[in-house]
This record gives sequence, structure tokens and C-alpha cells, in this order.
Amino acid sequence: MLQSSRLVALKIPSHGLRVLNSCLKKNSKFTELTTKTTRAYTTHSQLPEEHQMVYDMCRKFADDEIAPNASKWDKNHEFPQEVISQLFELGLMGINVSADHGGSGLDSLAYAIATEEISRGCASSGAIMSVHNSLYLYPIDEFGTPEQKERFLAPYVALPEDDPKKN
Repeated sequence: MLQSSRLVALKIPSHGLRVLNSCLKKNSKFTELTTKTTRAYTTHSQLPEEHQMVYDMCRKFADDEIAPNASKWDKNHEFPQEVISQLFELGLMGINVSADHGGSGLDSLAYAIATEEISRGCASSGAIMSVHNSLYLYPIDEFGTPEQKERFLAPYVALPEDDPKKN
């Protein structure tokens, strides 16, 4: 039997709540159950224009360049170097690094959209992008000294000058 001093959190469909509430009303020592779950779903058309552009660019890139090759890379255990170089060129390998340090300077929503779309094309490429941005670049950008940012951040948000892909 439920005790009135215990707080119980349940996810119950709304039709189930009506049934439970009618039963609880018969026993006055229990209070009425309510839902306080707020859900926010955003569709493409509800995104700000900048985020729609990131979405469209990443989706097209994933469909055209990544997805057709993903199974080959996985089967042959290949590192997708060409795609990673292209991610640098698109500004996605420093997407949430401040522009002062050569990054794209976009926010977390843009980063999440880009990661989702790139991962849709190839999970490995999305994981590489995610690790580079969040595990390597973010802590340095957020907590590094100016000297650390210059040494360990700036060189890793763009292709090196001597990279043949950059020409």
C-alpha cells in the first residue's frame, strides 16, 4: 500500500492519469496526480535561419559525401581522412570554438545539429567530429590560458597550411 509521505514519480499516459485520479478521489488521504512534463519538439522550419543553414549543409554533405562511402570505410577499417579534411574546410571541426581562435563560433545547438546530421551519414565520422570538438577543443577553449589556446587550440580548428587538401 502507498504511504502518503512518499513521493513517487511515474510516467503515466494522460488517459491513465484520469483513471488513477478517479480512484484516488475515492481515498481522500492521497492527492491528485498531475503531469508536469514539458516537451519541446523543434522542426526544421522552427529553427533560426543560421541553424537551418547548418542543418541543410550538413545533411547534404552527409548524403552526398559521407553515406555513399561509410560501409566501405567500416568494412575496410579505414579512417575517413578525406571526409575529416572536408569537415575542417566546412568549419565543423571547430564549430563551437570562438572565432577569435579560428573556430566557427557557433552555439551548442548548431553543434548538436551538425553532429546529428554527420553521424546520420556515418557514425564513425560523427564520433570523430564529436570527440575533436567536445573532448579536445571545448575544455581548452573554455578553461585554457591564452598561451594554451594559442598553442593547443588555434592549430586544430583549421587544416594545417601545408595540407594538400587546403590548396
